Amino acid sequence: MSVWADLEDSISETVDLTFGETFEFRPMTQLTVNDPVAEDVTRAVRTVEGIYSAPSTEVTLGNTKPTRTKVLGGDGMTLVSLTAPRASFDERAFAAGERPRKGDRFSRVATLDLYQVIDIQPDGQGRLVLVLSHIVKESA
Repeated sequence: MSVWADLEDSISETVDLTFGETFEFRPMTQLTVNDPVAEDVTRAVRTVEGIYSAPSTEVTLGNTKPTRTKVLGGDGMTLVSLTAPRASFDERAFAAGERPRKGDRFSRVATLDLYQVIDIQPDGQGRLVLVLSHIVKESA
């Protein structure tokens, strides 16, 4: 491995130790759009450490009605940065061929919130950023 790859791995591990929490990765499959979603038995259910990012809330500055049309400056500006929750995982947490795919599910162990992956965005630094959609709060 190169010095840069080693450094990248070390930083990713430190980030997970500092900000991470436990998730249960649940691979899912759907053969056709008309089929029900089912567990993908070709990929393993596993526990992984990741960093959860909650969607931001709408913040209005000033005393005027909120608007989404103003980008910077002005009174009454509404700021929204994220529209969906996200989670970041070290790529090494998943075996070759078992990386998350759209439709897979992640359960946030601490809160029992279940999410579905709606988009995957590699960050170019050895991590996968998953855009999530909340499905349900699971019972204990």
